[in-house]
Amino acid sequence: MQQHLSIQNATRAATAWAASPVGRLVRVEVLVTLSCALLATLVFLSSSRRTSRSAAFRLVVWSALMLSYPAVSYTIGLMQSGVFRNELVVVWACFLLGCADGIAACGIDGSDQQSRTMLNQAAQIIYVLFLLLSYPSSLQLQIKVVLFLFWALNVVKLSMRLRSFLLVGSREHTLAVENR
Repeated sequence: MQQHLSIQNATRAATAWAASPVGRLVRVEVLVTLSCALLATLVFLSSSRRTSRSAAFRLVVWSALMLSYPAVSYTIGLMQSGVFRNELVVVWACFLLGCADGIAACGIDGSDQQSRTMLNQAAQIIYVLFLLLSYPSSLQLQIKVVLFLFWALNVVKLSMRLRSFLLVGSREHTLAVENR
């Protein structure tokens, strides 16, 4: 009975610590590391995804792809809702956004996947903008300028990807009508 109570006390203490500002910051740091590891896996392995015959290799790349956007989105959301003040949070968010946007070309084919990817990127861009705007006094001007330029570059990249997606969709529609 006493062992059961000590497990409950340990669980309550761990839950209270995880909800504290320090615990939340540690969770953000762990999630940033995990997100970076997933994105690095995609960068280094995804170009061989189509040529590899190994099912395990393809499973690793597919898993990294499927987990990377939710991990990055959740991490950026956790950063945005945090009560802690750490200027590195904004830097991490901008670089996670840039890296996650850059690996979109490694994704699984299909318009549904492309649409979902673009919606995830748009949500991440909005989250990062909120983070940039919520840290105006704690960042140096040079860092603010670089981060806003990096953020604007991601907006432009998403706009170009959306335009390309819409052009391909309208061409496919035109071809389907002509073939009838």
